[in-house]
Amino acid sequence: MIVDEAPQLKGGEKALSKFYGKKSEHEIAENRKDGKTVYFQMVINQDGSVSDLEILLSQSMELEKEVRRIVGLMPKWIPGIKNGKVVRTKITQELTFIVPIQPQLLS
Repeated sequence: MIVDEAPQLKGGEKALSKFYGKKSEHEIAENRKDGKTVYFQMVINQDGSVSDLEILLSQSMELEKEVRRIVGLMPKWIPGIKNGKVVRTKITQELTFIVPIQPQLLS
């Protein structure tokens, strides 16, 4: 469903980026070239709560777990609006993490 007003975290995209940066145990990259990206969907319910997290694409199980952990800490959102009514809305997000390169053992 396409909504008239998309759900958003109070404070908008800037607040969402700040939230991800504060809650992540890994550094968040500014763009995809700088790290590994996890694509995911979640539902913003009518009360603003987050549910139904689904990982769409992940380059790392560790980062997938990190996304699950962060989304579990997510505060309530301002829900989506369709025809003047508050509705459940599925949104797609991506997070790119800067992951340190692990040194290779020489044999």
